[in-house]
Amino acid sequence: MSIEIDNLGHSLSEARSNWRLLVLALVLPPALGYIIAVERISTLLTVQSRRLRRSLILRFLLIGAFLNHFLPTSLGGDAYVVRQLSRHISSFSTAFAAVVTGRLLGLATHLGFAGIGILWSPENLKDTARSLLFLDKPASVDQKSLAAIAPLGFLRPPTDLCEWIRGRWRSLKSPFQQYRKRPDILLRAGILTLGLQGLLVFQYWLFSRVLNAGIEFRELLVAVPLVTLVSMIPITINGMGLREWTMIGLSSKLDYSRVDAAMMVWMFLCATLIYASIGAILFAMKATDADKQRQCG
Repeated sequence: MSIEIDNLGHSLSEARSNWRLLVLALVLPPALGYIIAVERISTLLTVQSRRLRRSLILRFLLIGAFLNHFLPTSLGGDAYVVRQLSRHISSFSTAFAAVVTGRLLGLATHLGFAGIGILWSPENLKDTARSLLFLDKPASVDQKSLAAIAPLGFLRPPTDLCEWIRGRWRSLKSPFQQYRKRPDILLRAGILTLGLQGLLVFQYWLFSRVLNAGIEFRELLVAVPLVTLVSMIPITINGMGLREWTMIGLSSKLDYSRVDAAMMVWMFLCATLIYASIGAILFAMKATDADKQRQCG
C-alpha cells in the first residue's frame, strides 16, 4: 500500500492549523485512560483482598508502555506489569489473573464495539468488517485436506509439556475462580473497560477532526477495534506497521484518504511515545536506585 506524498503535506498543514485540538487529543484521552487502567487493576486485585497504592500501579503501567516499544505485539509490557505486581502483593497468580482478565475484558469490548459499528454502519463497511472478522461464512475443510494433514499427528505437544501446562494452570486458576464468585468486581472492571476503550475510539475521532477528515464516529467504532486487535498479532514490535496496514486497508471502504489513515495512526503512536517517555524516565530512575543499593550493600 502507498500513500500520496502531496496529500501528506496538506494533512500536516491541517494538523498545524488545529494544533490546540491536536495537543488535546495527544494528551487528554491517554491520561484519562491511565487513570481508568489503574483503577481497573486495583479493582481486580481486590478479588483476594490485595491492596496496592495506585501511584505504584501507575508507575508499572508507564514503564510497561515504555517496554512495549521493544517487544512484540502491543501487549509486551504486560509481562513486566505482572512481575512487578506479583513482587509487591506476594502472589503471582493474583497479579497474572488481574492483568489477563483486564485484557480479556478489553478484547470483549473491542469485539462488542466492532459489532455495534457493523450493525450501525453502511453496507460496504459492514461487508468489510464481516470479512475481517470472518463472519461472512464458515470455513469448510474437505476430506482430501483432512487426509493430507492426518500424518501430522506426531506434531501434537509432548505429554510432559501438557502436564506442565496443566500444573501451571492449577496453580493459577484460583483467582479466576474467585472472579466467578464476585460478579460485582467483574462488573466494575467491565464498566471501566468500556470507558477505557471508548476513550481510544474518541481519541481517533479527535485525530480525524484535527485532519478535517470528516470520518463519522460510527465508522471508527469498527475501524479502531479492528486496528487494535490486528496490532496484537505478535509479528512486529508494538504492533508497528500492522496499525497502518489495517487502517489504510479500511480506507477503501470508508470516506477518508490513505494519508488521513496513516496520519491518525502516527498521531496515536506519538501519543503513546509521550507517556512511554515518562515510563522510560521512571525505568531509568529505578535502575539508578538499584545500582546505588548494590553499591551501598
